[in-house]
Amino acid sequence: FHFMLVYASMFVTLAWLGHWSFGMDKEPFSNMPAALSTCFQMLVGEYPWGPDYTEGTPQKIWMVVYTFLIFFVTVNVLLAIIVEAFLRVKKGNEDDASAKNILLDLLLLP
Repeated sequence: FHFMLVYASMFVTLAWLGHWSFGMDKEPFSNMPAALSTCFQMLVGEYPWGPDYTEGTPQKIWMVVYTFLIFFVTVNVLLAIIVEAFLRVKKGNEDDASAKNILLDLLLLP
């Protein structure tokens, strides 16, 4: 729940910033639904413009900020999920005697 709240607020804020900054000049940011759609396309890896859409410094800064913020939040959540799963497995293996002594298990193989 917390992730979705942070992610959605960051996503909508960046889409609104793109609409507010570039909406008059660029079709993908002309209105808020189009800006949200453009940001979602960028989220899935499809950057919907060529060099003419990154001609100004503010556009380049916005694209870099959007890409890095979305990337770092996504990677952070992915790592949190992996670490949580690892801790669950580790806690489940604390009582398992065979998982504690792998070398002895290998030596005692027939």
